[in-house]
Amino acid sequence: MKIPAWDWGIVYTMQAVELAGGLIGGALWQKLDPPRRWVAGWLAVSGCFTFASLVAAKLLSNSQGTANFWHPFSVVLALVGLSYWLGSSGLRRAFRITAAVYVVIWAVLLAGPEATMEYSKFSGPLQGVLILAASAITMQRRSLLARTALLQDSGFVTATGFLWYIVPTTFLAPVAQLLAGKSDMQLIIYYAVRAVFATLGMLIIIRAMWLHPRPVRTAAS
Repeated sequence: MKIPAWDWGIVYTMQAVELAGGLIGGALWQKLDPPRRWVAGWLAVSGCFTFASLVAAKLLSNSQGTANFWHPFSVVLALVGLSYWLGSSGLRRAFRITAAVYVVIWAVLLAGPEATMEYSKFSGPLQGVLILAASAITMQRRSLLARTALLQDSGFVTATGFLWYIVPTTFLAPVAQLLAGKSDMQLIIYYAVRAVFATLGMLIIIRAMWLHPRPVRTAAS
């Protein structure tokens, strides 16, 4: 499948935003609170994996092997980062245990039915569902606990960014399997749409890094 230049341009833009987010996170590291340090790590590692995927796509015409190894990093960094904003020790523990369990499931799948050089049928969609659910829960918790306008609350804004990023990514593997060999142009367009959503999501996350941290109001577990 030949990928047109405009599609590469969208992907390169997404990669540039990811790397910029990691650099911004590094520059602001001393000023960031713990949750946003985890999110800055997510951006930086995401940028590294995206770059490796692009290299693999150019040299091997297959980037799925690199993409599949990103999933555990994505879940752990995102869920641990979001867990700080929940205002509940019970929920915080649940997020972190879920992240650890996912890593175990990913390793088992990789050693078993999951093919490393193909679209992930299990761990990829599961990664998306977990981050999607975690983002929605965090947004709901911040809407109850935030002491400022929601658009000025770093937890709410970060969760919104993850939501934008993860929705089309969650359905990438099923759509790719459905369209593979049938409609290459539709698959290319879906890749482009996914990259646009991911870029917007990451820009929202980067925006959250500039917001002043607010005290977290706790609630009963």
